[in-house]
Amino acid sequence: MNRMRKLLAIWLSALLIFSSAFMLANTPSKGQELAYNFTLPVVDGGSLTLSSLRGKVVVLDFMATWCGPCATEIEHLKTVQNRYSHSQVEIVSVDVDPSESDALLSSYAAENGITWTIVRDTSDISSQSGYDVAGIPTIVILDENGFITYRNVGVASSSALISEIDALVGTGSNGGGDGIPGFGLWTLLAAAMLAFVAMTIFRRR
Repeated sequence: MNRMRKLLAIWLSALLIFSSAFMLANTPSKGQELAYNFTLPVVDGGSLTLSSLRGKVVVLDFMATWCGPCATEIEHLKTVQNRYSHSQVEIVSVDVDPSESDALLSSYAAENGITWTIVRDTSDISSQSGYDVAGIPTIVILDENGFITYRNVGVASSSALISEIDALVGTGSNGGGDGIPGFGLWTLLAAAMLAFVAMTIFRRR
Protein backbone atom coordinates (compact mmCIF):
# COMPACT_ATOMS: atom_id res chain seq x y z
CA MET A 1 0.00 0.00 0.00
CA ASN A 2 2.85 2.36 0.89
CA ARG A 3 4.53 1.67 -2.45
CA MET A 4 1.28 2.40 -4.30
CA ARG A 5 0.89 5.71 -2.50
CA LYS A 6 4.43 6.72 -3.46
CA LEU A 7 3.83 5.72 -7.05
CA LEU A 8 0.58 7.67 -7.17
CA ALA A 9 2.28 10.73 -5.66
CA ILE A 10 5.01 10.60 -8.32
CA TRP A 11 2.55 10.42 -11.18
CA LEU A 12 0.37 13.18 -9.72
CA SER A 13 3.43 15.42 -9.38
CA ALA A 14 4.42 14.78 -13.00
CA LEU A 15 0.83 15.46 -14.13
CA LEU A 16 0.76 18.73 -12.17
CA ILE A 17 3.96 19.97 -13.77
CA PHE A 18 2.75 18.87 -17.20
CA SER A 19 -0.57 20.70 -16.76
CA SER A 20 1.11 23.86 -15.47
CA ALA A 21 3.48 23.93 -18.43
CA PHE A 22 0.55 23.47 -20.80
CA MET A 23 -1.32 26.42 -19.27
CA LEU A 24 1.74 28.64 -19.48
CA ALA A 25 2.37 27.69 -23.09
CA ASN A 26 -1.18 28.71 -24.01
CA THR A 27 -1.28 31.96 -22.04
CA PRO A 28 -0.58 35.04 -24.17
CA SER A 29 2.19 37.40 -23.21
CA LYS A 30 1.19 40.66 -21.56
CA GLY A 31 -0.11 43.13 -24.12
CA GLN A 32 -1.12 40.58 -26.76
CA GLU A 33 -4.58 40.97 -28.18
CA LEU A 34 -6.82 38.25 -29.56
CA ALA A 35 -7.32 38.99 -33.25
CA TYR A 36 -10.80 39.99 -34.35
CA ASN A 37 -12.42 36.97 -35.95
CA PHE A 38 -13.88 37.39 -39.41
CA THR A 39 -15.49 35.55 -42.27
CA LEU A 40 -14.73 37.08 -45.67
CA PRO A 41 -15.30 36.01 -49.28
CA VAL A 42 -12.37 34.29 -50.98
CA VAL A 43 -11.48 35.41 -54.48
CA ASP A 44 -12.84 32.87 -56.99
CA GLY A 45 -15.33 31.39 -54.55
CA GLY A 46 -16.02 30.29 -51.01
CA SER A 47 -15.26 32.08 -47.77
CA LEU A 48 -12.60 32.05 -45.08
CA THR A 49 -13.15 32.26 -41.32
CA LEU A 50 -10.04 33.35 -39.46
CA SER A 51 -10.63 31.05 -36.49
CA SER A 52 -10.50 28.03 -38.84
CA LEU A 53 -6.75 28.63 -39.10
CA ARG A 54 -6.06 28.06 -35.38
CA GLY A 55 -3.07 25.81 -34.92
CA LYS A 56 -1.08 27.71 -37.55
CA VAL A 57 0.87 30.95 -37.51
CA VAL A 58 -1.16 33.34 -39.68
CA VAL A 59 0.28 36.23 -41.70
CA LEU A 60 -2.37 38.77 -42.70
CA ASP A 61 -1.35 41.05 -45.57
CA PHE A 62 -3.66 44.06 -45.89
CA MET A 63 -3.28 45.32 -49.45
CA ALA A 64 -4.86 46.57 -52.70
CA THR A 65 -3.95 46.12 -56.35
CA TRP A 66 -3.23 49.84 -56.91
CA CYS A 67 -0.72 49.96 -54.04
CA GLY A 68 2.87 49.97 -55.34
CA PRO A 69 4.53 49.01 -52.03
CA CYS A 70 2.04 46.12 -51.73
CA ALA A 71 3.55 44.57 -54.86
CA THR A 72 6.97 44.85 -53.22
CA GLU A 73 5.62 43.13 -50.10
CA ILE A 74 4.46 40.20 -52.21
CA GLU A 75 8.06 39.29 -53.02
CA HIS A 76 8.91 39.19 -49.31
CA LEU A 77 5.84 37.05 -48.64
CA LYS A 78 6.93 34.58 -51.33
CA THR A 79 10.20 34.10 -49.44
CA VAL A 80 8.24 33.48 -46.25
CA GLN A 81 5.93 31.01 -47.96
CA ASN A 82 8.85 29.05 -49.39
CA ARG A 83 10.46 28.70 -45.95
CA TYR A 84 7.58 27.03 -44.10
CA SER A 85 5.17 24.18 -44.71
CA HIS A 86 1.49 24.93 -45.21
CA SER A 87 0.76 23.14 -41.94
CA GLN A 88 2.94 25.67 -40.08
CA VAL A 89 2.19 29.05 -41.65
CA GLU A 90 -0.80 30.41 -43.55
CA ILE A 91 -0.57 33.64 -45.53
CA VAL A 92 -3.79 35.51 -46.29
CA SER A 93 -3.93 38.71 -48.33
CA VAL A 94 -6.85 40.96 -47.41
CA ASP A 95 -7.89 43.40 -50.14
CA VAL A 96 -9.07 46.54 -48.34
CA ASP A 97 -10.66 48.11 -51.43
CA PRO A 98 -14.23 46.75 -51.68
CA SER A 99 -14.56 48.12 -55.21
CA GLU A 100 -12.03 45.63 -56.58
CA SER A 101 -13.65 42.63 -58.26
CA ASP A 102 -12.79 38.95 -58.12
CA ALA A 103 -11.73 39.11 -61.76
CA LEU A 104 -9.32 41.96 -61.08
CA LEU A 105 -7.83 40.22 -58.05
CA SER A 106 -7.49 36.90 -59.89
CA SER A 107 -5.61 38.65 -62.67
CA TYR A 108 -3.43 40.47 -60.13
CA ALA A 109 -2.62 37.21 -58.35
CA ALA A 110 -1.62 35.53 -61.61
CA GLU A 111 0.56 38.46 -62.69
CA ASN A 112 2.36 38.63 -59.35
CA GLY A 113 2.67 34.91 -58.63
CA ILE A 114 0.41 34.92 -55.57
CA THR A 115 -0.47 31.33 -54.66
CA TRP A 116 -1.92 31.96 -51.20
CA THR A 117 -5.49 32.91 -50.33
CA ILE A 118 -6.86 36.37 -51.12
CA VAL A 119 -10.02 37.59 -49.41
CA ARG A 120 -12.01 40.77 -49.99
CA ASP A 121 -12.66 43.00 -46.98
CA THR A 122 -16.36 43.47 -47.53
CA SER A 123 -16.99 43.96 -43.79
CA ASP A 124 -14.38 46.63 -43.05
CA ILE A 125 -12.50 44.34 -40.67
CA SER A 126 -9.33 46.32 -41.40
CA SER A 127 -10.60 49.04 -39.06
CA GLN A 128 -11.07 46.66 -36.14
CA SER A 129 -8.93 46.95 -33.02
CA GLY A 130 -5.61 45.20 -33.42
CA TYR A 131 -5.63 45.55 -37.20
CA ASP A 132 -6.14 49.34 -37.29
CA VAL A 133 -5.09 49.58 -40.92
CA ALA A 134 -4.30 53.23 -41.62
CA GLY A 135 -1.95 52.55 -44.53
CA ILE A 136 -1.03 49.67 -46.80
CA PRO A 137 0.65 47.34 -46.89
CA THR A 138 0.06 46.42 -43.27
CA ILE A 139 1.28 43.05 -42.04
CA VAL A 140 -0.25 41.45 -38.94
CA ILE A 141 1.05 38.13 -37.58
CA LEU A 142 -1.01 35.90 -35.30
CA ASP A 143 0.30 33.04 -33.20
CA GLU A 144 -1.27 29.59 -33.28
CA ASN A 145 -3.88 30.60 -30.70
CA GLY A 146 -5.00 33.67 -32.64
CA PHE A 147 -3.18 36.35 -30.65
CA ILE A 148 -1.57 39.28 -32.44
CA THR A 149 2.20 39.21 -31.95
CA TYR A 150 3.42 41.54 -34.71
CA ARG A 151 2.12 44.50 -36.69
CA ASN A 152 3.94 46.59 -39.29
CA VAL A 153 2.74 49.43 -41.51
CA GLY A 154 4.68 49.67 -44.76
CA VAL A 155 6.87 47.08 -46.43
CA ALA A 156 8.10 44.46 -43.96
CA SER A 157 11.23 42.62 -45.07
CA SER A 158 11.22 38.85 -45.36
CA SER A 159 14.01 38.69 -42.77
CA ALA A 160 11.90 40.60 -40.23
CA LEU A 161 8.90 38.37 -40.87
CA ILE A 162 10.94 35.18 -40.69
CA SER A 163 12.51 36.30 -37.42
CA GLU A 164 9.06 36.78 -35.90
CA ILE A 165 7.64 33.56 -37.31
CA ASP A 166 10.67 31.49 -36.29
CA ALA A 167 10.13 32.61 -32.69
CA LEU A 168 6.50 31.49 -32.82
CA VAL A 169 7.11 28.19 -34.59
CA GLY A 170 10.09 27.38 -32.37
CA THR A 171 8.60 28.18 -28.97
CA GLY A 172 4.84 28.52 -29.18
CA SER A 173 4.05 25.85 -31.69
CA ASN A 174 4.26 22.15 -32.25
CA GLY A 175 6.58 22.58 -35.24
CA GLY A 176 4.20 21.48 -37.95
CA GLY A 177 0.62 21.40 -36.85
CA ASP A 178 0.40 17.90 -35.40
CA GLY A 179 -0.40 17.23 -31.77
CA ILE A 180 -1.47 19.94 -29.31
CA PRO A 181 -1.55 23.46 -30.78
CA GLY A 182 0.54 25.96 -28.88
CA PHE A 183 2.26 23.30 -26.84
CA GLY A 184 6.01 23.07 -27.29
CA LEU A 185 7.73 19.80 -28.01
CA TRP A 186 10.38 20.62 -25.40
CA THR A 187 7.69 20.90 -22.73
CA LEU A 188 6.39 17.45 -23.58
CA LEU A 189 9.88 15.99 -23.47
CA ALA A 190 10.63 17.66 -20.13
CA ALA A 191 7.47 16.25 -18.56
CA ALA A 192 8.20 12.77 -19.90
CA MET A 193 11.80 12.92 -18.66
CA LEU A 194 10.65 14.02 -15.20
CA ALA A 195 8.28 11.07 -14.97
CA PHE A 196 11.01 8.68 -16.13
CA VAL A 197 13.54 9.96 -13.57
CA ALA A 198 10.97 9.77 -10.77
CA MET A 199 10.10 6.17 -11.66
CA THR A 200 13.78 5.20 -11.81
CA ILE A 201 14.45 6.65 -8.35
CA PHE A 202 11.39 4.90 -6.94
CA ARG A 203 12.37 1.50 -8.30
CA ARG A 204 15.86 1.73 -6.80
CA ARG A 205 14.49 2.28 -3.32
